[in-house]
Amino acid sequence: MDIFSRIRDQYDEFNKAQHRIADYILQHPEICGFASLRQFAAATDTTAATVLNFSRKLGFEGFAEMKASLQKSITKYMMPIRVDAEVDAYSNSAFEMTVKSEQESLQKNFEQIDPQRYEAAVELIREADCIYTFAYDFSPVVAEFFTSRFKRLGLQVTDLSHLPLTDALHSLSLMRKNDLLVLFSFPIYSKIVVSLAEYFHKRGYRVLCFTDSEKSPAAKNSSIALTSPANHIFFFNSMTPTIATINTLASMFLSRNKEVFDRYRADFDALQDFLYQKDVLTPEMMDPAFRKSDI
Repeated sequence: MDIFSRIRDQYDEFNKAQHRIADYILQHPEICGFASLRQFAAATDTTAATVLNFSRKLGFEGFAEMKASLQKSITKYMMPIRVDAEVDAYSNSAFEMTVKSEQESLQKNFEQIDPQRYEAAVELIREADCIYTFAYDFSPVVAEFFTSRFKRLGLQVTDLSHLPLTDALHSLSLMRKNDLLVLFSFPIYSKIVVSLAEYFHKRGYRVLCFTDSEKSPAAKNSSIALTSPANHIFFFNSMTPTIATINTLASMFLSRNKEVFDRYRADFDALQDFLYQKDVLTPEMMDPAFRKSDI
């Protein structure tokens, strides 16, 4: 078990000082992995003895072993594949193990679902005037999926993940209290995503977070956090369960707010008909899902 998993498993058992250390490791792993004991204690506003006790509480012999584990975990999470996967990626067993891994992740994802939390997330989405999504590293793929899915349901959703950071911040500065910020945060937790959650949550804005654990740094500064397992036999941060979560959420939204989609579809069809009549639009130019059946 890596250091991030150990921290999340024991998080509720920590005292106030240990929480500061845990939060600092989760938010700044690349700094902690190369800090001295004195620097680590100063950064977390604790003492060297407190850091040593924290190391032992996690099951390490001391600070040096904890730091070595952190360095190893950082390297593994930065790799595109798991370097510890003990199987030939081109063998039949790789196929079987991958299928089993995906099945187990999806099963675990749906077993842990809290219907009331999903209902609350649907309400956050329904009440939002505008929705902004933001992700980093591997997560933009699910931010883009969320954006596309809910746009097709008739909502005003803007994905900021692929914009230059300055442009994304300009857009976020336009957020209003009736808007919703949707963040995606998976290990290693991006500092920018974690910081955005803290900034907007403290100012009373609504934040919906997709993450791997309720104890993740961004989850703690969210109105609602929807968690999905991210581990995979070969890859770190598999997004399959998160995509399933988004699909579930979108289905719930549609079933409870069909009038939103119907109004959007009627407006879309009216615009499409007008452009067909003007000969500026052809069926071949349209997404198949949005072509009128009589054309």
